[in-house]
Amino acid sequence: MTPPWWLPIRHAKPDYLYLYEHINLLVHIAGLIVNQSLAILQGIDFNKKPKNAKKRGFLTQLFCVLYAEERYRQGELSASATVCVNPKDNDNKDSNSLPCQTQAADPKAQICYVGNTYRIGRQIRKGTFGVVFSSTSIISGEVIAIKFEDVKAKQPQIGHEACIYKTLAGGTRIPRMHWFGTESNYNAMAIDLLRPSLEDLFNRCNRQFLLKTTLLLADQLISRIEYIHSKSFIYCDFKPENVMMGIANSNIVYMINFGTAKAYCDPQTSLYIPYRENKSLTGTSSYVSINTHLGIEQSRCDNMESIRYIMLYFYCGSLPWQDITAPTLKQKYNSIMQKKITTTIEDLCSGIPDEFATFLKYTRILRFDQKPDYSYLRKIFRDLFTRRGFHLDYVFDWI
Repeated sequence: MTPPWWLPIRHAKPDYLYLYEHINLLVHIAGLIVNQSLAILQGIDFNKKPKNAKKRGFLTQLFCVLYAEERYRQGELSASATVCVNPKDNDNKDSNSLPCQTQAADPKAQICYVGNTYRIGRQIRKGTFGVVFSSTSIISGEVIAIKFEDVKAKQPQIGHEACIYKTLAGGTRIPRMHWFGTESNYNAMAIDLLRPSLEDLFNRCNRQFLLKTTLLLADQLISRIEYIHSKSFIYCDFKPENVMMGIANSNIVYMINFGTAKAYCDPQTSLYIPYRENKSLTGTSSYVSINTHLGIEQSRCDNMESIRYIMLYFYCGSLPWQDITAPTLKQKYNSIMQKKITTTIEDLCSGIPDEFATFLKYTRILRFDQKPDYSYLRKIFRDLFTRRGFHLDYVFDWI
């Protein structure tokens, strides 16, 4: 059988393989067109007719995007190139539209795609160490988060954070890192998009969780930190904003932002880090341990104390030192430290189940290099959970 004129002549393969290859190619092209069509439609305001409607049609946009992507993949466009259908559209203010802005301070002004795969969307979050955008894969359509950091940052963290995500990969409920590299003047990392944070949900629930929700969260947080510790890391930025509930798994706790995390021992030799003092405070002052305030090197026991402060915050609605104000940040930290030291565990846990005090007392007697008994700590709250007659249905206050 002679292949039709539009199929390449290959004598090494049966005819059905020719068709199979071309069908796969057509399916791939169709998928790419659909993904780009959806991306363009997201940037169109159907309630407002564009001024250049006659000059720039939908198919024109689609063709330009496909053409630019092909050049991008072949290396004709740099990673920082701006791909715009019409030069006059550079001042477009809609962050979801196809044209890119040209302001140097904004990663989206310089970058349209990350890793040849992820199209930059709207800004989600901006903090001290970078800015986070939503992003859509042009291949799978999956929505993820892209975290940017200026390559000239005084205290770069994304490279360190990417290494930690790589080490933690495959663990229970750890966000997946999809890509890491440099685009234009930014270090960039693509990770799972997770939301909302526990702080968001706390506000939605009138800033107080019931006991059942608090115990469910405590159980999962202890398990997450146990896994992180098993990989020789300690987590140094405990706060409700860094604890997320997955989009697809709204009853599962995830932890993000590992830029300040650090190793507490050598994974090869299991040699523990040396005890040090006069360390600067790393973390959020409301939730760090007393030892951290005192300048002592952080270890596993400090993570457990931070979990307890977060649980008290959720169940009681606030912590005694959260309203403290001072002229300078240093004075505020000192005032918070003094309040933590002078507030007894009995006063801190007054009017709530004794298990909270038991947990906090245990965390404070741990030695610097001692491994916490995670099973014992989980059992404290699981026994309380059972005695109160709660059901393990993962129905939280916000559900």
